[in-house]
Amino acid sequence: MAEFDPIKILKWKAGRPADIWLSQRELVAATIKKFNLKALEVDAYPSVPAAAAMSEAATATKSRSLAVEAKLRWPKPFPGGLRIPHLHYGADIYLLDRAQWKEFSATVLREAAERIAKAKEISFEQTLELTEAVNTLG
Repeated sequence: MAEFDPIKILKWKAGRPADIWLSQRELVAATIKKFNLKALEVDAYPSVPAAAAMSEAATATKSRSLAVEAKLRWPKPFPGGLRIPHLHYGADIYLLDRAQWKEFSATVLREAAERIAKAKEISFEQTLELTEAVNTLG
C-alpha cells in the first residue's frame, strides 16, 4: 500500500462537523457498547486509496505544487461522507446495520421531540432550520 497522509485520515475519521457526535456522545458510547460494535479498520476507509493516489502523484511528478495540494486539499470527489449508517466516537468509526440505526435514530428523534415540546419560543433562524429539516421527513 502506498503512503498516505495520516492527518487526512484522522480528519476523515472525525466526521463532518456535526454537533451530534458531541451532543449525543453518551448515546453513541452506549450504542457502541450495547451492540458490541467494532471500530472500522483504517485500511477499509475509502479515503485511504484516494489519499495514497495523491501522494503517489506528487512523488511521481516531483511537483512541489502538487505535493502542497495533496497535503492541503482532498481529492474530488470528496472521499468522506459515508452514506451508510455509522457513528463517530473518538477517532473511530463504527458501522451500524439497519436495525441498529433504527434504534439509535429513534432515540435521537424522541429526545428532539421532547426538547421541542418543552420550548416556549424559537428564533426566526431556528424556525427556518427546523422547518427545512422536518420537511425532508416522510
